[in-house]
Amino acid sequence: KGAIQLKVHRPRRLHQRVVQYHQNNPIAPSFASTATTLLCLSSSDIQAKLKAQMAKLQERDRSSKAISPDDLEVIYEDEHIAVINKPSGVLSVPGKEDNPSLNKAVFDRFGCESNRMDKMVVHRLGMDTSGLIVFALTDAALRGLNTLFRT
Repeated sequence: KGAIQLKVHRPRRLHQRVVQYHQNNPIAPSFASTATTLLCLSSSDIQAKLKAQMAKLQERDRSSKAISPDDLEVIYEDEHIAVINKPSGVLSVPGKEDNPSLNKAVFDRFGCESNRMDKMVVHRLGMDTSGLIVFALTDAALRGLNTLFRT
């Protein structure tokens, strides 16, 4: 009950059905007005919204807290891996703009067999998320851990 069932043959018809449903159900979920809005957007409108959203995300990434190699909270390390406690507010990886990141601090402190910072990352956590991250120090560890995380 209350579910909207539409057959999408023509966008104009869908738009009419959504508007009709919304008019007949004043307490209808907000997806009705969202769907109506989406149907009215042109390709250039969608591209502009995407560009604006990407700019917001890039600005957010630039606010990543810098962390020095000496400030890392190392939970475990051996010759193959390092497990680091990632604080909230720090990017896991730097991204295209080379923002401050945990990956950079770990690379500066431990280095790795491949001498490539991007070849250490086994998994990531969101910027606002704190928790443990595993970094590979050898190519064999990276391959093995990637397999484990994917299965």
